[in-house]
Amino acid sequence: MVHKKSERRAIDGPLPPEYMEALNLVVKLVSARIDGEPGRMKAANDSLMADLLGDDPLPVPLSPVDQSVVRLLHGLLELMQVPNRFNAMATMVKLYPWGGKISRSQHLENCYYLIVHETYILEERLKVFLNALIDCAKVRSLHVDLSPIGRMITKLHQGFFGKMVAARGIHVHQQSNVPREIKRIGMLELLLMGKGEETEEAPWRVLQRLAFAEARKRWVTNADDAAKAAQYIIGRLLVQTQLVWRTVIQEELDKVQGTESERSRPRN
Repeated sequence: MVHKKSERRAIDGPLPPEYMEALNLVVKLVSARIDGEPGRMKAANDSLMADLLGDDPLPVPLSPVDQSVVRLLHGLLELMQVPNRFNAMATMVKLYPWGGKISRSQHLENCYYLIVHETYILEERLKVFLNALIDCAKVRSLHVDLSPIGRMITKLHQGFFGKMVAARGIHVHQQSNVPREIKRIGMLELLLMGKGEETEEAPWRVLQRLAFAEARKRWVTNADDAAKAAQYIIGRLLVQTQLVWRTVIQEELDKVQGTESERSRPRN
């Protein structure tokens, strides 16, 4: 995923306003529900405390919100966590905190596997969110065909992450899918293990450090680009499906606010 600095890339552009609009609507709806359901909120807090204290789990009553909407909210929130995780992985690649207890090649290899796995998680969460949109559209009889959008999003994901997803599916006994620049560090580390004299070790040590610096720089960039690409794909999806999610969330928000207004109205 490394690109030349001179290249103008779609993922470097600003996020569409629909990205934050969708997130803000979800936060607004969830916050309104919390305020409007004190009994359920207490049950949720009790359940959380049971988890923290290691007690037996306590059930939380289902929300009165349409479950297709609940799936939509969960789907969007989980989807929007993915770019943040890619950013965290860039930090993991950048830092080497092990003091030799884990080799540099093992450190980068594990970071690589995390990044690859997250591309698969992104693919699955895109599908989950799109399916939730389809369910919500059916419940509300919104006459929209989201299948072309699904194909577009799949194509986008394949364009950015296809090779990584394919690499994740390769079985270890078939071939190693670790990038060449990370393998190189591991081979140099093996050579260093076999060197006894300090004079013989020095050139390999320099090469190993240089190889690590180059690979680390590349995979910090790759993780950063993955975060941008994930945001770009999510943004495109939200722009193309805004009729559905905006309608659904706003309807639920109107219901909650209407209920709150009814409660606050003075009674004769």
